[in-house]
Amino acid sequence: MKKKLAKKDWKKILNNYIITDCAIRESDIIYLKAENCTDDDMRQVTLIEDAGDDELGYSSIQFDEAFSSVLGASQKPVSQGLMVDSIGGFALPSGGGKTTWEPELVGGNDSALIRKVKMIDGYAWAVGLKRLVSKRYGINDWRPMVNGIHFKIDRDREDIFDYGFEDISGFSESEVYAVGGKGDIWWFDGQTWQQCGFPTNDKLKNVVCAGDGFVYVASGSAIWRGKKNTWEKIDIIELHDELNDLCWFNNMLWGIGEADFFIWDGNSIKDFFICNGEVIHPSGSMDSSNSMMLIASSSAVWTFDGDEWCNIVPDYNED
Repeated sequence: MKKKLAKKDWKKILNNYIITDCAIRESDIIYLKAENCTDDDMRQVTLIEDAGDDELGYSSIQFDEAFSSVLGASQKPVSQGLMVDSIGGFALPSGGGKTTWEPELVGGNDSALIRKVKMIDGYAWAVGLKRLVSKRYGINDWRPMVNGIHFKIDRDREDIFDYGFEDISGFSESEVYAVGGKGDIWWFDGQTWQQCGFPTNDKLKNVVCAGDGFVYVASGSAIWRGKKNTWEKIDIIELHDELNDLCWFNNMLWGIGEADFFIWDGNSIKDFFICNGEVIHPSGSMDSSNSMMLIASSSAVWTFDGDEWCNIVPDYNED
């Protein structure tokens, strides 16, 4: 995706809004979550790159009140975007051949507290508190994937947030990792979850299964690398705060939060990228696919295909 959103269209859908999340559905379809700066409403914005158009097309879904939510997407069994209510665990699909879809309950028959939605082998997987893991097999067909996972709180010592999953990633559907809580990391072999040994009780926030064969995990202050029961802290950066997203793209590890951004190639690290001659130190959110890195700050959006950076949503506030 390299084309731009026109200023006239930006004025219609993003003027006076702050971008707070992003997700890739396909190489030509992405999603943004945007919250009103002065009012209580929120929008899900879809940006579409059509070969026959010079500029990005768009559509949007309006919510009268902003709510805690995360963006995700699926390619199987149908290509759709997913806005998931973090508190109740309802998924609101978009795209896929219909204008509107019925809400879906991510936790099966129960409400759930959802922290992240990720795509693994084309399917949407969600994780949340109480060590919830759920996979979307089809339209309105979310199924708990918790075989082997146990959940019990020592109420004199712990609370629910020490045992909740914050993020999930997979090399494939038969090798998946979920992290959260105090050093709480599990791996899934396609049938059963097993808890991993981890050398710290730091609260874990992010995980990515990388192309170099390792699993990378971010806590509030450090990055860890390993698999299953073997982990090492890698001193590539001292984080100022928790990351929002951790990704692997173009043979590099990427991290972004409200106070941090880094790209690590295994030898050196940098906290910027250059687009159209401008040095960018972003903060916000990001997502990646096999062909694209997507970065969204509060007022601008960029893509990177491994060779070229494109500012697909410029900060028109600066004009």
